[in-house]
Amino acid sequence: MGKRTIEESPGTERTSKKHAASYDFPSKEKSSAKATKRDKPSTPTGKPVNFDVNQDEADFPRGGASALTPAELREIRSQAEAEFESEIGKSPRKVKQGKRKSITESTEDEHEGSLFGVGITGTVPKSAEILRHKILCVGMKIWGAVAEVNNRDLVICLPGGLRGFVQAEEASEVIGEILKSGKVKRAELRKKSRMKEAGAQTQTESCEPSDEDASDVENDDFTLKGIFSVGQLVACTVKSLESFTSKKEKGKNTKRIGLSLRLSYLHEGISVDTMREGLAITACVSSIEDHGYLLSLGVTGLSGFLLHRSSVGKNDLKLKKGQLVSGVVASVDKNGGTVNLIADQKAVAAAVVLEQEGFSLEQLIPGSLVNAKVRAVLRDGLLLSFLTYMNGTVDLFHLDAPLVGPKWAETYAVNHKLKARILYVDPVTKSVGLTLNLDLVHNRAPSWAVKTGEVFNTALVRRVDATIGLLIELPSKPNPSAAYVHISNASDGHIDKLEKKFTEGKKVKARVTGFRIMDGLAVASLKTAVLEQLILSHADVKVGMLVNATVVAVESFGAIAQIGEGLKGLCPLQHMSEYHRSTPSPKFQVGAKLKFRVISIDSESKKITLTHKKTLVSSKLTPITSFEDAVEGMVTYGWITGIEDYGCFVSFYNDVKGLVHRTEMGLPVGYNPTTAFQLGQVVKCKVMRSDPSAKRLSVSFSTTNRTDDEVEGSFEIQVGSIVSGTVSLVKENSLMLDVVGPRGVTKGVLAYSQLSDISGHVEQFKALLKPGYKFDRLLVLEMKERKLILSAKFSLLQAASSLPSDVSQLQADSVLQGYVANVIPSGCFIRFLGRLTGLASLREASDVFIADPSEIFSAGQSVRAKVLQVMEEKGKFFVSLKQSLCFSTDASLLHGFFIEEEKIFELQSDSNGASNAEWSKELSIGSYVDGEIQDVKDYGVIVNIYKHKDIVGFLAKYQCDPVEVGTKVRARVLDVAKVDGIVDLTIRTKVFSSDDSASIKKISSKRKSSDNVVPHQTVTAVVELVKNEYLVLSLPDHGNMIGFASMHDYNVRLQDPHKDFRPGQRLTARIQHLPNASTGGRLLLLLDKSSKVAELTTPKKQRMQSNFSEGALVVGEIQSIDPVNMILDLGKSVKGIIHVSEVWDEFLEGHPFAAYKVGQTITAKVLTTFKTPRTTDGLPETHLELSVRPSELSAEGVPMGNRPLFETMTVGQIVTAYIHKIEDDKAWLLVGPHLRGRLFILDSSTEPSELRQFHARLKVGHAHRCWVLGKDLEKGTLDLSLREVSAAREVMRGKVPQATVEKGNVLGGRVTKVYPGIGGLIVQIGSAMYGKVHVTHLSDVWVDDPGKKFQEGQFVKCAVLDVSTEADGKLRLALSLRASLGGLGSENGDAGLENRQEDAAIVETLQDLSVGLRTQAYVKSASKKGCFVVLSRSVEGRILIKNLSDTFVADPAESFTQGMVVRGRIISVERLSGRVEMSLRTSPSTNSSNSVSDIQDEKRFESLNVGDILTCHIKKIAAFGLFLAIDSSQIVGLCHVSEVADNFLDSLPKHFQVGQKIRAKILKIDGGKKRVSFGLKESYFSSEKVGYGGEDDSEAATDDEDYEVDADLDRVNNGRDEDDQSDESRGKENDDLEVLAAVTKKNIQSKLSEVVPALEVDLDPESGDENEGGNQKGNEDRMEEEDEGSEKQKKRAKKRLKKEREAAIAAAEEKRLKDNETPETVDEFEQLVRASPNSSFVWIKYMAFMLSIADVERARAVADRALQTINFREESEKMNVWVAYLNLENAYGNPRKEAVLKVFQKAVQYCDPKKLYVALLGIYERTEQEDMADELLKTMVRKFKTSAKIWLRYIQRALKKGAANKALDQSLLSLPKRKHLKVITQVSIMEFKHGSPDRGRAIFEGIVRNYPKRLDLWSVYLDQEIRVGDVDIIRALFERAVLLELQPKKMKSLFKRYLDFEKTHGDETRVEYVKTKAMEYVENKLG
Repeated sequence: MGKRTIEESPGTERTSKKHAASYDFPSKEKSSAKATKRDKPSTPTGKPVNFDVNQDEADFPRGGASALTPAELREIRSQAEAEFESEIGKSPRKVKQGKRKSITESTEDEHEGSLFGVGITGTVPKSAEILRHKILCVGMKIWGAVAEVNNRDLVICLPGGLRGFVQAEEASEVIGEILKSGKVKRAELRKKSRMKEAGAQTQTESCEPSDEDASDVENDDFTLKGIFSVGQLVACTVKSLESFTSKKEKGKNTKRIGLSLRLSYLHEGISVDTMREGLAITACVSSIEDHGYLLSLGVTGLSGFLLHRSSVGKNDLKLKKGQLVSGVVASVDKNGGTVNLIADQKAVAAAVVLEQEGFSLEQLIPGSLVNAKVRAVLRDGLLLSFLTYMNGTVDLFHLDAPLVGPKWAETYAVNHKLKARILYVDPVTKSVGLTLNLDLVHNRAPSWAVKTGEVFNTALVRRVDATIGLLIELPSKPNPSAAYVHISNASDGHIDKLEKKFTEGKKVKARVTGFRIMDGLAVASLKTAVLEQLILSHADVKVGMLVNATVVAVESFGAIAQIGEGLKGLCPLQHMSEYHRSTPSPKFQVGAKLKFRVISIDSESKKITLTHKKTLVSSKLTPITSFEDAVEGMVTYGWITGIEDYGCFVSFYNDVKGLVHRTEMGLPVGYNPTTAFQLGQVVKCKVMRSDPSAKRLSVSFSTTNRTDDEVEGSFEIQVGSIVSGTVSLVKENSLMLDVVGPRGVTKGVLAYSQLSDISGHVEQFKALLKPGYKFDRLLVLEMKERKLILSAKFSLLQAASSLPSDVSQLQADSVLQGYVANVIPSGCFIRFLGRLTGLASLREASDVFIADPSEIFSAGQSVRAKVLQVMEEKGKFFVSLKQSLCFSTDASLLHGFFIEEEKIFELQSDSNGASNAEWSKELSIGSYVDGEIQDVKDYGVIVNIYKHKDIVGFLAKYQCDPVEVGTKVRARVLDVAKVDGIVDLTIRTKVFSSDDSASIKKISSKRKSSDNVVPHQTVTAVVELVKNEYLVLSLPDHGNMIGFASMHDYNVRLQDPHKDFRPGQRLTARIQHLPNASTGGRLLLLLDKSSKVAELTTPKKQRMQSNFSEGALVVGEIQSIDPVNMILDLGKSVKGIIHVSEVWDEFLEGHPFAAYKVGQTITAKVLTTFKTPRTTDGLPETHLELSVRPSELSAEGVPMGNRPLFETMTVGQIVTAYIHKIEDDKAWLLVGPHLRGRLFILDSSTEPSELRQFHARLKVGHAHRCWVLGKDLEKGTLDLSLREVSAAREVMRGKVPQATVEKGNVLGGRVTKVYPGIGGLIVQIGSAMYGKVHVTHLSDVWVDDPGKKFQEGQFVKCAVLDVSTEADGKLRLALSLRASLGGLGSENGDAGLENRQEDAAIVETLQDLSVGLRTQAYVKSASKKGCFVVLSRSVEGRILIKNLSDTFVADPAESFTQGMVVRGRIISVERLSGRVEMSLRTSPSTNSSNSVSDIQDEKRFESLNVGDILTCHIKKIAAFGLFLAIDSSQIVGLCHVSEVADNFLDSLPKHFQVGQKIRAKILKIDGGKKRVSFGLKESYFSSEKVGYGGEDDSEAATDDEDYEVDADLDRVNNGRDEDDQSDESRGKENDDLEVLAAVTKKNIQSKLSEVVPALEVDLDPESGDENEGGNQKGNEDRMEEEDEGSEKQKKRAKKRLKKEREAAIAAAEEKRLKDNETPETVDEFEQLVRASPNSSFVWIKYMAFMLSIADVERARAVADRALQTINFREESEKMNVWVAYLNLENAYGNPRKEAVLKVFQKAVQYCDPKKLYVALLGIYERTEQEDMADELLKTMVRKFKTSAKIWLRYIQRALKKGAANKALDQSLLSLPKRKHLKVITQVSIMEFKHGSPDRGRAIFEGIVRNYPKRLDLWSVYLDQEIRVGDVDIIRALFERAVLLELQPKKMKSLFKRYLDFEKTHGDETRVEYVKTKAMEYVENKLG
């Protein structure tokens, strides 16, 4: 037994037992399966292999070392082996008891002794053994590669395809110590904790872990990842061998190999003396020092060191503690026991083990490189010698070429030198394995050109190992790859002899399933199941994919399902069903095969989570598997994982979660989300926003109405269409086909049950069909998982055009062809197209009672079903399968049978290679053949046909008289069974006479003369043959023609046909198909099951029945008349039905049945026939569909067939339709008996009066001429219209072709939405089509608030103005109700149209406008500077305040309300910018953009003289002066602040008011610019001179500042509000300045303090209310200042204002001195910016100029220049430009959002963040970007959480949404307490103004309760109550206030306010009451 017998021989047995006691293996090793003596051997030195590092006990505790020297031990061992070998030669039977017999024979064993000794003596073995599990032993050293790195273990790939496992403790000694120390520390801490709890007297510090302890305890977080890498080559030691029986597969042993990487095991034979320079060795990092790494070598008394600089070629080498590193010994200090290493990988790969004195087998390390030479070439490998006296083997897997050819041995010669690496070392058998693999020899892991899962169809077998497997060559690129197929994976079934099935050179189909790293081979499989398997490993499992799995366990937390071999997934409890469950679903049973979808994969733990939610599994929507996949607008499914008041949390695949805000849930206000949704519920969501970087996802439950086909990009192959396909794969239950469609090849599935209507044919097809067979006709039943579900059933193919796919297509009492989808005890489910399924209950399954429907029906069976009831609203319907109701009306069952018989015969011929198929053409039905009786049997006679010896002729007993063998006969062919090769013959005299040929010809001619049958003719037939599927009949009245009829039906199959039919029986049948190629030359008949056999009927009855065939004329009596059907009585059990559409040929008004009455006898033509049961006698009743159309009655033969068909209908076609049913807003019309259409109410007329009379105008049954408006392809219905529809164009909307709506069409409409003011109307013009009516198109006569006269639901007549298509494909329609354009908005039309046209013109575009044109407009908005008006759909204009009226208008917002009609004239039109100005003044007015046109004003201005004193009124107050308007004139001039008074006035508003009359003196007149400067100083009026002169209405000039600056910046300030001054130099760039609203009040005061803030951003929320600004200001003035430094702040503010004012004056003076005009060119602007480089105003004007010439890019360039040019100290100036830049991008950026944010991110780096955030917020609010404003505010309150003003803005927006309370609570948590009072007060004011006064009152009550002596708070409280106006509450509040104990001064002011209030709102009594109250207070104080 060679290598097994060392410990088993008598001479060595004692050695084994002697050392057995010294082994200390783990318990698992001792209990391993049959851990034989091999598991406990002794080493050659007598030392045991000990894995317990803590055991120091010697073999002989009481003695010393061994008395024998190593040389003596070797000598003894050699003698023992020699004795053993001689004993083996003499008595081989003595080794019989050995249990470790090798797989090789004893003849091989006796040659292996040479491998185990240290010499090279002995015979050469015949083979090299492959490393297998059974030859492994504990202590064996093996070279391996890391295959997997987990947190706490490693998977090692070993040679021979073995796999081992390394626990973290065995990864290295250092790692083991780390983990062990952590466990000890935790145990000590637990012990100390228990002692402390028990009251032990321990010191406190001893119970607390130190820092070192804590670090050690942290080993719970330790991981092997980062220390080891996949593919890393390591040397291992076998630590344990485990064997156990699998619970799943009984009897199968599972083996586990435990490995260790500890160097103490690996380097067991190494000592300090054996170390030498140049030796390659593995070390472990034990410590990291400053200059290098301390290394552990696993050798006692020996350590190593690796310098950082010694990592040659890898300068960035960074090792971790516990990591293994390979190096080359650079130097050895044997005295100090240290070794210096160099970690140069090239040097390690080149280091060769050299022979030295005392070298032993224990010093061999796997992976070491040796110089070897070939000693012998074995039959399956090589025997090599190395290190002079050592031998090793190389098996075929480890030769230098993986693909070993048949002549591999010729490449190796004895004594051939080569390099090899140690693969393994067996310390027991002393065997050594070597490898010549080139990659391993170069010390690197092999690589492959193939991937796991890759399939190769032409893999080549290179070698067959009889009991192991196959070596195959994979045709990979660039070079072929080697793969090995284990015998278990070579075939699906068991293989006894592998070499018989596979031979070298054979091509096979293989699939790569893995890799054997250490063998350099890929692992492949030839199993069909593996080739078809989708999932082979965890890498193949993708999130979102569908998988079929088998339930293997069901627990309380979920179910575990087997996905594939070695792959399991968990279906959690909440994913077992659609909704949340507390217990597992009963559907989950062990062994159940279910379909799941993967929802998450943990690649590290390899955990797969599945879902069985039906909606998710069946969904065709694209799943979200990452935040990057979530694209805005994407629609998909998710499931609810959390429900809160503010929304729902929805989870998607791969742990992606999103939030559905409450506003996106589609719930009413106040509705609790928990009552509408459930945890675990599957919901369809639409992605609103996605931020992958922040992993935030916002979704909505509101999705677009897109069908699954639209989402998925549907096939162009529709359900119900006929396709062709080729078989690509034959599976167990179905065929996979490639179907060629319009967009390429589509996969199809054809279940075997759908192959045929005949069950017997299904089995025949299954056996014959192979890949490559082409089906010419297949019906698409449905689309499932992007595959076509197909059917080849002849019955379904024939009825494809009439098969329904939707419930709406079903009609009661119709009989349809279908198939059984499922059979349950209570009935059958019958399916049609598109999974349309109805239920046939048990009572409707058969005419007779059946206990179990499965006895009659089976899944997949073809049936005919009659629709009994349709519940369209529920999507359900019920059918009947009773034969009496569903009998066949044609011979399709038999027709399909013969067609399939022909296909089966062709398949058989192809598979057998038969070439004699021509006989079937010669032996046709009814032909004659000559033959000889061959044999006579009991069941019939066998005939030998002369011309066809291989064909069997058969005569049934009924078809012949008694005959003898050898008799020659002439027979007639009755039937040909091609599949069986049998021809049925007859020699019966009545069918065929056996006379001479002349008589035969006579009979033949006679038969042909009478062969005059026609389709649908009723004939008498005689049964000739009774076969299993059909009858062979002869027609005696028609020359004995041979016919065939089915005796079965789809729903009924006879159990024994021979009992029901017999030869010679006479039957009545009807001709269905004349002989042709499709019937195989057969005449097909249909048995008449409604009558008795023809023998029992009279000729008269036969003639009567034949008259009911299609095309026959019948006479009947009208039995009843309903609106759509007329019933005729045609005799017993025969009824006729005349549809309302079968009366007239042409359209006539009225009801078609009006000319008929009950009892009248009429003649009609039969169209079709069908039968229904009668309840009286149970006999079926025949129903005929009849026609009384004149054209049909006059025509002969079958019906003309010109009925309207859905397929032939086109949009615009005119049809006659009859009212069938009238509903609320639509009517159903019948175009034909089986074609109906829908008439929507708005398509019935264009007149509103007729639309209101919709139900009265339509009467059931009446005819109407209609136009086809559209076609619903899914439902098979038409959309009709009573108004004319153009057929010029049609478009596809979804699956509905519709007529297009074109400009100029006049349509009927219905108002669905009325917007207030100038919003206009939304009008519905079709069932799903809407348009908008602009306010200017509501009527020709314009009135104030025009929307008031319209109501929702009102009918109107509208004209289409414009048609456009949006990005999502929806139509956008612009409509008009003007009578002049064809519309009609009211009953009375537009009275007064002529007056309107004379008064003012209506315009549409800018081209219609001209200066001076009188027109009208609607007020859009009004502000303190004027109004914006709407002139048409595309034209808007403005009216400055000066042009609103001839008189002064104090507040335009009060006088000009939204929707008000104004009439005036156009004074300015700028076509390039689209700017229009209008004036309402009756007196002449000027154009603000042109020169002075009024001659009188011109003269008046010229008459002015310097020194004139005029009466003026103050037009406007600015910080730098007053603007004065000369009375009775439009001339405005400026009085500079320095000219207002002789003494300086600090605040002009305190001394002057707008509108105040004043006298002024003219100081200067600029005739060129038409400007006037005034003075108001008293010194000017010492000698008064009053003058009156004409002035221009252009703005006045000033010495300090051009008025144009103020005007333009005022326009920059507020979007569309304009200044009331005009300026001739303000060009079209002024409109663009609206975009650059760039400055705030504080910043712009540095130049012009009067300019209103650009964004109107005032952090006080009430400041936005212009009407109450003064009142609020008074309130704030009364608020007491609580900050101690307020006075200092006031002083600083005054000082700052003074500086700003001086700067503005200086700038104005500089401009006046230059006296330049407003820049109008780029050069002029360049000069200006060079002169004032730090002026943001100039730069912004420059930007506006660029926008005015439509050059956005240059405007951006100007902004960038400005930011670079303005001095960095001018922060406010830069801020102005930044804000203007933001406005620019907000208006012109593309995309706007990204452009604005990009500029903002730059700006925030240079500007005050808070100011910039506020500016951006103002931009968003002004442009109504609510979402962006909300997001920005959320960021602001987080960033500036201590700012009260920011929080007030946040609360103000929250107030609009009803969430102010929550926002207030949040603010108080963030703000310092000193700001709480301010915020609370402001919030209460907001509640009074914009929210609920009750809530504001409640807040103020709390304030005054806590601050009762704060008069300012009481005053504010009173102000708000006075605003509300509840007098009783106000008085009660005053009464409470006057009772306060305040200072007399404060009480005085309080009583004064009380008295003023009563004077205004009370009477004398109340006034006296307050006075009395005040006197009482004074008396009490004085007393």
